[in-house]
Amino acid sequence: EVVRTAFIHGPSGVGKTELATQAVHLLLARLPKARVQQMTASEFAAEFAEASVNKTIPLFQSLTRQLDLLVLEDIHALEGRPETQSQLLSLINELLATECRVIWTSHKSPGELTNFLPRLINRFRGGVLAAMRLPGPESRSKLIEHYVKMRSVSATPTALRLLTSELAVSPRELFAALRRLAALARHDRAVLHRPHLRYSVDCGGRVCVGHVGAWRGGLVQRAGRS
Repeated sequence: EVVRTAFIHGPSGVGKTELATQAVHLLLARLPKARVQQMTASEFAAEFAEASVNKTIPLFQSLTRQLDLLVLEDIHALEGRPETQSQLLSLINELLATECRVIWTSHKSPGELTNFLPRLINRFRGGVLAAMRLPGPESRSKLIEHYVKMRSVSATPTALRLLTSELAVSPRELFAALRRLAALARHDRAVLHRPHLRYSVDCGGRVCVGHVGAWRGGLVQRAGRS
């Protein structure tokens, strides 16, 4: 039996969109004329709401049912929206009947979604379930080494080990932090070393648990004061 659905879930910044987009590229490389739609669940909800207001739901339905691949991102945004969920369930049933493929992404696993139609949850669970997690120490080490090499950033071995042990964040947040630390080192005309990191690690240890964004903002502010 051919599995035609995939549900990709995990925290922000771990690469869910990149993985889904890669699937689109692979399909188009094999079938250049394939009909593909990639959108967020919020965009789907907005288009459905507009069609409902304009009384053009039949047109909306016809346009969304002529696909070879549908990628619907951030499906958790539809929690507590039963009418949109019903429309989505109808769409999914019809698409799968035509051998269309469907990919969903979400911050939550199907079992963690609340206020969702049970039949829609069953659809999410009916294919491949792919959990994406934050990188562990070994993966972080490889990502950091790749970044400093790609950007020609000078860093001491101690700095690299400290970054690997302390920056337990997503790849996107990791690269953002490294860009700011590299800019700070360039501003100081220095190799990336422990004095640069002591500040960032102290901030990270204090706020990473609840609010990584504040830590990144702190780095920007620190660079501005240098």
